[in-house]
Amino acid sequence: MAAGEDVQLAESLWSELQESGKERIKDLCRNPLRLTLLCATWTGKKGNLPDTTAKLYEKFVDYIYKWKKKEFPVKSEKRKQLNAALGELAKVSLDGERSRFRLSHRLVCEYLGEPDEDSLLDTALKLGWLNEVGVDADEPEDPVYVFYHATFPEYFAALAVEDWDYFLPKDHCDRPVEGKRYHIFEPQWKQVILLWLGREDVGDEEKEGFIRGLIEFKDGCGEWNFEKVDRGFYEEKVDRGFYEEKAYFLAAAGINEFKACSLATDIVQQVVKCGCGEFDIQKQKWTIFPNLIQEWARKAISETIRWLAISELSAILENCLDEDIMDEAALSLGAIGQGNPDAIAGLLQIIRTTEDGLTGWLAAENLEKIGQGNPDAIAGLLQIIRTTEDDDTRMKAAESLGKIAPGNPDAIAELLQIIRTTENKYIRMKAAESLGKIAPGNPDAIAELLEVIRTTEDDDTREDAAKSMGKIAQGNPDAIITLVELMETSKNESTRSSAVYALRYIPQGNLVAIAALIRVINNTKNNEHIWRRAVFSLSTIAQGNRDAIAALIRVLENTDNDENIRGSAVEALGEIGQGNSNAIMSLVKIIENKAEHENIRSHAAKDLARIDAKNYKIIPTLISLVKTFRHDFYCGRLVYALGIIGKDNRQVIKILSELITNDNFLVSRTRQFVLALALNKVDSENFQAIDVFINLINTERLTYGQAKVRGMLTTPKQSVRFVSALKHNLSDEVYQNNFKRFEASYEVLWNCAENLPYPEFYQAWHHPPTTPHPEVTEQTPHSGEPSFASPLTWESLQHLPLYCLNADLLANETREGEIALTVIELIWEITCPDEDPPEPATPAELRRHLKSLKRAPPPPPPCHPLR
Repeated sequence: MAAGEDVQLAESLWSELQESGKERIKDLCRNPLRLTLLCATWTGKKGNLPDTTAKLYEKFVDYIYKWKKKEFPVKSEKRKQLNAALGELAKVSLDGERSRFRLSHRLVCEYLGEPDEDSLLDTALKLGWLNEVGVDADEPEDPVYVFYHATFPEYFAALAVEDWDYFLPKDHCDRPVEGKRYHIFEPQWKQVILLWLGREDVGDEEKEGFIRGLIEFKDGCGEWNFEKVDRGFYEEKVDRGFYEEKAYFLAAAGINEFKACSLATDIVQQVVKCGCGEFDIQKQKWTIFPNLIQEWARKAISETIRWLAISELSAILENCLDEDIMDEAALSLGAIGQGNPDAIAGLLQIIRTTEDGLTGWLAAENLEKIGQGNPDAIAGLLQIIRTTEDDDTRMKAAESLGKIAPGNPDAIAELLQIIRTTENKYIRMKAAESLGKIAPGNPDAIAELLEVIRTTEDDDTREDAAKSMGKIAQGNPDAIITLVELMETSKNESTRSSAVYALRYIPQGNLVAIAALIRVINNTKNNEHIWRRAVFSLSTIAQGNRDAIAALIRVLENTDNDENIRGSAVEALGEIGQGNSNAIMSLVKIIENKAEHENIRSHAAKDLARIDAKNYKIIPTLISLVKTFRHDFYCGRLVYALGIIGKDNRQVIKILSELITNDNFLVSRTRQFVLALALNKVDSENFQAIDVFINLINTERLTYGQAKVRGMLTTPKQSVRFVSALKHNLSDEVYQNNFKRFEASYEVLWNCAENLPYPEFYQAWHHPPTTPHPEVTEQTPHSGEPSFASPLTWESLQHLPLYCLNADLLANETREGEIALTVIELIWEITCPDEDPPEPATPAELRRHLKSLKRAPPPPPPCHPLR
């Protein structure tokens, strides 16, 4: 193919990707493999780009079969068989409890047969759908396989799902259907669901039914119809449960693959309302949703039908007078309006006309996201700078220009003109800052900034010019040398200080700058401001540099009484001393020095944890200091260090467990909070930490921000405990009268819903553990309310066949695969003696085979249950 044809093809593909409705395809092809396949399929294209992800992958798969056709021809019927088998294999791998990407030989053979010549497995390997990547740790003689790319099993799995009941049980009401998985809430299945919705061979009625099932989903966990009426101009609203929200937002993403859905407009409007709010005409109030729902809604807006979302958001910007609501709309528009002329025009209009500073800044920030390199956006900002008389507006426009116009000569010239001529120092500062972003290595910009640094009498302008100079100087040795000369030779202290400040922005490891900063640290005794700036810049660019570490250690050895200088040196060692024995020894010495101030000792402990997380010898000293330090903040640093260094250390767990119940030690909320965090870090199975958090929330001593405990929720048991203990706070009474407690509880339980499968969350909500530890399951259902997991009693089992299995074979077995194999062999010996047992490789596969057995007529039980 001629070079000219290549260019034409590339231009036609690029043009097609810019079309409305192709945003999803464009986003997908940021991946190098998908981009390569798209270019290959485009070479022989007929027609336009596909409008769904499923159609795109169908083209990819067709291309790979055609690509390999000469070497490995595959007949149509066998291709169908192979795709179907790969789909079933992919479904099992996605449900796997261990690695979803590494497939055992036994599992692959179950679906594709043995690797004989012309078998499905042999064909899959020849075509490259599967590749051998090593051997099985449990069975070293067997190979391990992976799919060609992680996205292809999702496509094959989508082809293998015949009915959306597989994702969401059709007989769901308001509680989990026993024995069914809710794939709609499992992250690894999201892309499969979207691909399924894009399949041409699935009828629109079926897809419509699935979308309706999602938006009408009821999780049965709480009543949700809260509106708070005493929050000024706003009402805050919660009208869906946790899993109901998740299902609705999945529907919003789903309609982007099924654009013919009759519910699409309503869904997009509702999601935009969740993200931005809505105006109640009767009450003359805006209704907004909690922050977490707004966050999820903004993500859903970015995944749904883009032109519909842009239309709704643009309407808010055009018609809404409330600045806060406009802020939210601008934020969402900035996430999805890349290159969209309506979105760019709307944001430019806000920048020109708004009287609210925050709204103007947010509009500018979001223009920066969607207007990268866009000529209309750049021209609009330049026009604002040249024509508006409002200083704040000019400043916003100058800042945005620095984000969207890299290398643009008109933008560079305008910013230089502002620096030279504008009297408003804040506008000059923003212009200098923007210049640093869009003019790396530009000689005119470097010369102009150097002149500003040398001559201006305004310290703030000099600072911003120096900061920009540091960024422009990246990769420009001459500019770095100039900054070093200014730092060492200028007689103006402010100029020297700005040059030191600028060096923190140059590339990591520049030896000329590091050596110069070390000289400043060694020789600057009479100007603490410059000295501390030199230490900070050194900590930014001298990672692991031995000379820099040695210089900081000398400061600590030669400075006794200046707490500020010692604190700066300790902090810098924590930044650059990773694994350096001298830095570690210096910090340990400070921690153990009883004459040292608590501030410095605690700082050293925190920084030691950063550079030597396995320094177990320091643990006794840290424990001793935790018990004696009086200041909460300093004690918090020590506890933080213990949480890092003392992970799984029995002594640390014991001490922290004792302290967390010691009223004399827990003199403040801060101590309780940091101690609970540390205890959870060193022992995630210790529920004392969870109970402290629960108590802080119930007594309204934990703020909404502190309730962000995602880091604590590392096991399902922890989430179950939170759900059981905090669900009572999600009532209308608490919502109206103790909103702080409601808000903190809502934050925590939302995180629990992200960590727990829906059936387990439901069980924790309705049948919480009655024992002190959630690992002991409650056996008595609440009266009047059917239990999801029925208790095992004689009454519940008397109509089921029972079998006695000899489990002695498993007494010393720990491998999941062997346990699954043995159990199924024992069961098949009794239930299907004439059949060969299946060969499950994981517990998930074992459960699937047992479900198929459950549907078969059972043989008479060989033994009687105990009475």
